[in-house]
Amino acid sequence: MQYGLMTYPSFGGVYNIGDYIQSLAALQFLPQVDCFINREALHHFKDDPVKMIMNGWFMHIPENWPPSSAIDPLFVSFHINAGTNGRLLTSSGVDYFKKWASVGCRDLYTLKLLKDAGVHAYFSGCLTTTLDLDYTADSRSDNVYIVDAQFDVQTLGVFLDRDLLATAEFVTHLYGDEEPEIKRFERAAELIGKYARAKLVITSRLHCALPCLALGTPVLFLQSGSEDETCFCRFEGLLELLNTISIDSAGGVTSNFGVSHGDKIGQNCWCANSTKYLERAEFLKSECIRFIGQV
Repeated sequence: MQYGLMTYPSFGGVYNIGDYIQSLAALQFLPQVDCFINREALHHFKDDPVKMIMNGWFMHIPENWPPSSAIDPLFVSFHINAGTNGRLLTSSGVDYFKKWASVGCRDLYTLKLLKDAGVHAYFSGCLTTTLDLDYTADSRSDNVYIVDAQFDVQTLGVFLDRDLLATAEFVTHLYGDEEPEIKRFERAAELIGKYARAKLVITSRLHCALPCLALGTPVLFLQSGSEDETCFCRFEGLLELLNTISIDSAGGVTSNFGVSHGDKIGQNCWCANSTKYLERAEFLKSECIRFIGQV
């Protein structure tokens, strides 16, 4: 049996390393990688049959759905975005999901979409919460990373103290599209290694926050109150797993872990991560192991 791993195109001259972090999560379960298949061209695959874990965000070109019949898929941690759902859930698309059900959905929005379409589905959470299999660290540094925060430094200063902002390293998940695939995977692994050793991570990226749960790294998720449906639909069922700080249009700060307007978070952040993700993470591990073990 062959095993495939997903790759991703660049858009607007950049690619999102978070996609490759999703593939690293799938890679943990594969005995080998026989081929790379681009997410936006799954329908073009015409090689020998290949098993593939289908997790992550789908997709920029929904007209290219469903995938090739040569792909034997495991649908876990699957997200259909509000901006593409009508074009993914055509009659042929729904028939495809029904063929390969049950579908593990990364979020409750996707779960409702598929159930309303008559597809057997369940809430699986995100496969990146299994990254403790390969990427935990033996020791921690004093590094604090602020990763693609939605807010400028002045707004961050409303709830982060001056010393933390002065010493934190600002990180992005967006890179130029000239990098080859191997470099993209290497960069994703390098970032996960950084997060595994970090003292604290502060981010507006789910692809950063959810892996930090698996890595045991304290993480704060920053959310704006102004997201539209195409953005917010990704969060349903996941925000309760994270220590989340929200800032409204007037600059008011709320959180789900006791921080309110006027509080300052420093390097000695007291916020322990929730362990609510663990049960689903263990189930995801067992599902992937079962799938890969099937002949």
